[in-house]
Amino acid sequence: MLDIHHIQASQSAIHERLNNWRRYVATRPITGFVQPMFKQARTPKQWEEDAHIAVPIDTLDGHVIEKAVSALPEKHRTVIRWAYVYPYVPENKIRRECGLTRDALADMLIDARTMLINRL
Repeated sequence: MLDIHHIQASQSAIHERLNNWRRYVATRPITGFVQPMFKQARTPKQWEEDAHIAVPIDTLDGHVIEKAVSALPEKHRTVIRWAYVYPYVPENKIRRECGLTRDALADMLIDARTMLINRL
């Protein structure tokens, strides 16, 4: 059985670019209303720790990857978007939507990354 989240050595560069793309296109789910006064409140432990260091987003490369992902065949595009942008969606839902087994889903994810490598 294949591991869906295993990244092959030959695909590590595209994986890094896809992670940048994920940060470029990601939307944050709204969890509910928070009073403006408390939006950025911190606990005492958070004040003691170092400040969060933001990872810069390469917006130009993110846009290039978005165009390449949108040009993929529908099932491959769905699988790539699930793996990087919507990981909170249950795996079974994606498998049903695409009509795949677990091994076929892992193979399709590898194939989608390979298609992106070849297109870029």
